[in-house]
Amino acid sequence: MARGSGAATKRDRARSTSSNSNGDHVERIVHEWAEVLPDLDTDAIALIGRVMRASCLLQLEVERSLANFDLTMNEFNTLNALRRAGPPHRLSPKDVGVSLLFSSGGLTKLLERLETRGLVAREPDPNDGRGVLVSLTPAGRDLQDRAMRAHQVNEEELLTPLTRAQRENLNSILRDLLIAFEASAGRMRPGAARVAATATGD
Repeated sequence: MARGSGAATKRDRARSTSSNSNGDHVERIVHEWAEVLPDLDTDAIALIGRVMRASCLLQLEVERSLANFDLTMNEFNTLNALRRAGPPHRLSPKDVGVSLLFSSGGLTKLLERLETRGLVAREPDPNDGRGVLVSLTPAGRDLQDRAMRAHQVNEEELLTPLTRAQRENLNSILRDLLIAFEASAGRMRPGAARVAATATGD
């Protein structure tokens, strides 16, 4: 197929989707790119744009629900990490940080806030004279339990536009993508070698 013909097809498809009243924000962006750069392949742009936009919108809804319990997402996830650790619901700050992908400085301030509210307690580590352990207090466990149950209901409601089959399919696809990215953490991201080779003409 000629290059011009392919560009026209992509432009026509963009016009069609943008005229659909059920179209999303990304479709409008794709349509605009088709008008100014008709030879631009926007498939990856559209896919990643949707993932990122959905992530932002979902995060806003989750944070709104957690605000009912006076919790930020990071505070909620800290309580969750301690709860998942099992009795006595105690972890080192380092283990909490690994669970949250949080910097040590930010984690210290977060733990101080939770400790001030009586949701966690910090105590000396008997196996490390200079270390401390963070444990979930009864008040912290109670709040975590109530927030988690509301959180589960909220997330079920957020996914109501999808069928069960769609949810399972999307979950599987995103799992594959995350496995690829997590396996390359700290190294070249998936596909970067191919992009680099194309850019250099190798």
